[in-house]
Amino acid sequence: MLKNLPNKLYHKSPPSNREYIQLYGLMPYVGDSYRLHYDDDTTLKPYIFLYDKRYGDYDTTYDDDIYEIDTKHLNKHLLNKDPDEYMYNELGCYVYPIKIEPQLIKLIYKGTGESE
Repeated sequence: MLKNLPNKLYHKSPPSNREYIQLYGLMPYVGDSYRLHYDDDTTLKPYIFLYDKRYGDYDTTYDDDIYEIDTKHLNKHLLNKDPDEYMYNELGCYVYPIKIEPQLIKLIYKGTGESE
């Protein structure tokens, strides 16, 4: 199990996903930036990417929505460090392999979707 896990973790997503997330929650996914980060590897495992704000706000280069998730609602045995050591050690990023229900997610910032 992970040590020093914060009480809250955060997820960024484009505003175009807002309605879907509010209806269905966060789903593990292999998105474009994830795929590009690993040179279009076709064997990537779908994850929900979460980050620890103690390291600062994760920069997606867009004005994205920010969701807050209370870690008490997550299965701690499934929550892992981001497989990229830099992403975990320097940016406080985690991966989660199963759906997070909409009632466990709080939209704390509504982005514009604009490039920053």
